[in-house]
Amino acid sequence: MEDLLLLVARDSLRSSFGLPPENPLASPFKSPEKGASFITLHKRDRLRGCSGTIFPARSLLEDVKSNTCGAAFTDPRFPRVTVEELEELRIELSLVSPVERLFPSSEENLLTLLRPGVDGLAIVSENLQGTFLPSTWTLFPAPKDFFKALKEKMGIALPQPFEEIQFFRYTVTSRKEQ
Repeated sequence: MEDLLLLVARDSLRSSFGLPPENPLASPFKSPEKGASFITLHKRDRLRGCSGTIFPARSLLEDVKSNTCGAAFTDPRFPRVTVEELEELRIELSLVSPVERLFPSSEENLLTLLRPGVDGLAIVSENLQGTFLPSTWTLFPAPKDFFKALKEKMGIALPQPFEEIQFFRYTVTSRKEQ
């Protein structure tokens, strides 16, 4: 299914520029089940955009399509993708497992609950939400550094009462275009 969803992502990106689909077999694909996904765009092996969801709110198919366009056009770290870049872009699809809520009593306790290289971590605090995919462990292999970088990304300063913060871990199944 991941291969088919990669084709859907590619065609979604092409259609946003008014181009015909490359993969006619992907067009009739239907996925009524809710699902969560992340789409990461790479250009010459460098990050070019990323967008995703952790909590399923729509069909997996619609989630993949929406996150593909989000990665291409709304990631604030990058300018919008242009049609001239399409051939250089490689799409990575990450299907998010059901999330597991964690109830740590402290930062130290949270760090013992994380499985480096396996778990993604999502933090929800008031109106803020942030996440790191499991692949981010390659940049921050120590749980303390992983968590610190995620807090910095979100712009939250701890300590604050852990009861006011929600923590979720999840895994992903990833597939990249060649």
